[in-house]
Amino acid sequence: MLNMDALQNKRLAEWIRTKWKHGPCPVCQENNFGPGADIAFLIPVQGSDSGMQATPPRGPYLFVPILCGNCGYSMLINANLAGLMGPPPIPPPPEGNIYYPPGTEP
Repeated sequence: MLNMDALQNKRLAEWIRTKWKHGPCPVCQENNFGPGADIAFLIPVQGSDSGMQATPPRGPYLFVPILCGNCGYSMLINANLAGLMGPPPIPPPPEGNIYYPPGTEP
C-alpha cells in the first residue's frame, strides 16, 4: 500500500466532487462514505502474465478504497483513472541481467 500525499488527497477530493453520483450505501442505506488513507494494489494471480510482472491492461492496478463508515461496504476507485498517479514504475531488471558495453561496467 502507498500512503496518499496532500496532492493526491486534493485530486481525490476533486474527483469525488465532480464524478460522485452514488446514492446511499446499497447495504445499510446510510450516506456515510469516505476514502481510505492509502492507495492499494490489486494484482492478477493467475496466468502467465500475472503477479507484479503483469503488464497493462492486466495490472497491477492501483485503487483507492471508498468505505461506508457505518457497515464497511467498500468500492474501489482506480487511482490512475481518477488522476492520482501514473502507472506504476517498471522495476529494474535483476542485477545479473544488465548488459554493460565493454568498458562501461560500474
